[in-house]
Amino acid sequence: MPPALLPYQVALTAPAFVPRAADVQNAAAFLQRAGAVCTLGASCFLPRRFSRADDQVRAAELTRFLCCGAYDIVLCCRGGYGAARLLPYLDKALLQRARAVLCGYSDITALHAFLFSACGGCGVHGLMAATDFAAVPPPEALSAFVDCFAKPEVRLPLQAVYPAQGVRIGRLLGGNLSVFTSLCGTRFFPDLSGAILLLEEVGEPEYRLDRMLTQLWHCGVFEAAQAVIFGNLSLARQEDEIKFLRRFFDGTRSAVYICPLIGHIKGNRSVPLGMPASIAAGRLTVRSGFAALCR
Repeated sequence: MPPALLPYQVALTAPAFVPRAADVQNAAAFLQRAGAVCTLGASCFLPRRFSRADDQVRAAELTRFLCCGAYDIVLCCRGGYGAARLLPYLDKALLQRARAVLCGYSDITALHAFLFSACGGCGVHGLMAATDFAAVPPPEALSAFVDCFAKPEVRLPLQAVYPAQGVRIGRLLGGNLSVFTSLCGTRFFPDLSGAILLLEEVGEPEYRLDRMLTQLWHCGVFEAAQAVIFGNLSLARQEDEIKFLRRFFDGTRSAVYICPLIGHIKGNRSVPLGMPASIAAGRLTVRSGFAALCR
């Protein structure tokens, strides 16, 4: 592994479930071998009580890591549950001056949504410390993660379910379907007008997927978005996911695509969120722009 693959100042934090301490230490060791200088936040080791006082401590740590100017990347340890509890305690005014890039997926979707809706902030829907870096990640997943910071744009192949006519352009928003849907109707839900929406899920049967998509449909989400890209939905086969999406979006005007490389899978591809994106010729292209932030 090249020693300067990730030559960044990286802060590890745990806004959702607390990770295993050994996984945090292993992830920090891997990142340091890749060239990063790691700081481990106290939240990585504190037990969860899910009290408001506990939420405020985690929110303060996250805000400090994002805004203090000492870090390039704020890498979440894992998902699970708890990130949405932090939202009332995040300071919009401070976070508008955030210098670091927030990275994570799953439950971290709530934080990505807040940063974009409240501050116009961008982040990376991608690998997490304890979940993905505790062991050596697959080369293609590591390469995609590095590309988010080292290259001007990220490209991923798409398969059309209901293709668009021409090019679709908009900011890429979204993340985990369950978490994103839970924010719908709250003051933390982002404006999706003209956006390209990314949704992925794990461990949910078809009727629950249908229930969540129906809620988003009733809220006008799919009418507002330029297109919808579904990452891995964790159904038995990819053919089952395509069949399910064809049925759900039948008779609508939505442009719908799948990208099974994104989601709760080994080899999860990282992709910038909140950044300008386009869909053309069976490919998603997302501008990165983080190289200027990461010294």
